[in-house]
This record gives sequence, C-alpha cells and structure tokens, in this order.
Amino acid sequence: MPDTVSTELTAPIWKDEDRRIVYGVVLQPDVVDSQGDRVSAEEIEKAAHRFLVESRKSDVQHSEQPANVDVIESFVAPHEMVVAGQPVLKGAWVMATHIGDDRIWEQVKKGELTGYSIGGTASRIPVGA
Repeated sequence: MPDTVSTELTAPIWKDEDRRIVYGVVLQPDVVDSQGDRVSAEEIEKAAHRFLVESRKSDVQHSEQPANVDVIESFVAPHEMVVAGQPVLKGAWVMATHIGDDRIWEQVKKGELTGYSIGGTASRIPVGA
C-alpha cells in the first residue's frame, strides 16, 4: 500500500511592480522536488484545470485564510519558453496573480514571499510499482 504524504512544491516568481502582478511557475513536469518526488505533465494539467474549476482561491503560506490576491492568468505551457528571463518547461503550470493586499505586496517586494506553492495530499507510489 503506498504511503500518503502531504507535500509542498515551490518555484520562483517574477513581478510587474507597476501593476502589482506576480507571475510564476506553480509546478514543473518531471522535476524532482525537495521531498524527492516528481509530477508528470499529465498530472500537472489535471491539477491546473481542477484548481480553476474548484477553487481559484489564494492564501499565503498555506494559512487557508482567504487573501486579497486574485488569480488573473493560469495556463499550462504548450512548449518550452522563456518568460521574464525565466525558463518555462513544456507542461509547466504558469500563473499570474494580482496582489491587492498592501502587506502581502510588501512581503513580495522584500523577497519574503518568493514563489507559488501548491500544497496537497497524495499517495506515494514507488517507481516501477
């Protein structure tokens, strides 16, 4: 029986300071995370679509408290590209959010908030199982 684990995946962000918009990769396909796990492009697409259908809510640091942060763009990269000088892999989930909360925006500008993070629960399946 596979282990059930909670995990957090992060990727760097870039920002448009004039418009208070943060852009970033939410998940990258087949890149090993800090827990030694990887997510396929197919699973990333499912997660990105499920997020838009079921949630579209943002919080800060997994607080589960709604924040004045609005998702304004979300897509799965159809090919490899470079956005704001950052490489984006084909199949990566890219998101943009508008930060309406002054305190959160200050945290972004100071580098205290540095990436999108997806939290979730999954069943760990060993490779080759």
